[in-house]
Amino acid sequence: MMQPQAVPRLSSFSPVVIPGGMPPGLQRQRGVALSITLILLIVFTFLSVFALSTSVLELRMSGNVQQSMDSFESAEAGVAAVLRAANSESDPTKNPFNGQKVGDVNAAPLAGVTSAPLAGLSPGTVVDARTVLTEIQAPCPRAEAESASAADTVVCDYYRIESTAETAAQARTRVAQGAARQVLKMP
Repeated sequence: MMQPQAVPRLSSFSPVVIPGGMPPGLQRQRGVALSITLILLIVFTFLSVFALSTSVLELRMSGNVQQSMDSFESAEAGVAAVLRAANSESDPTKNPFNGQKVGDVNAAPLAGVTSAPLAGLSPGTVVDARTVLTEIQAPCPRAEAESASAADTVVCDYYRIESTAETAAQARTRVAQGAARQVLKMP
């Protein structure tokens, strides 16, 4: 029979007690981790506030650009509506170029016109268009291939079309475009 062997007994670990309470290296570092953590927290807070204010500014800027583009497109739609009314053959009395003298301003060329270019404007957008006759019976710009006989009988009246659009957000744009209308030469 085998005899049980004695298991060596390990001595229990007992910590060394230092008279001051902490080892000398740790006494100098007391509270440093807390102060570093607080400094990092403040830095990250400032970075977060800066990023937030930058994104709010960029959002405002993109909104302003959108309002500006809406206003510009609406002003161009006003010019297109005047040109469409001028080219309309269904009712010549609504032609915005009829009955003007040089320097006259037709302040309401779109009166009574429900033109497709103005149908899709943003809500609250106001378009004001006007035409100004700048020159009458002037030579027309022609292609070189046109016959000389047509050049003797056709001249042009020149107009300036001005369109101003203001959106609900108070973005305002003014567009001016020239137009030429061929007319028969008056003796």
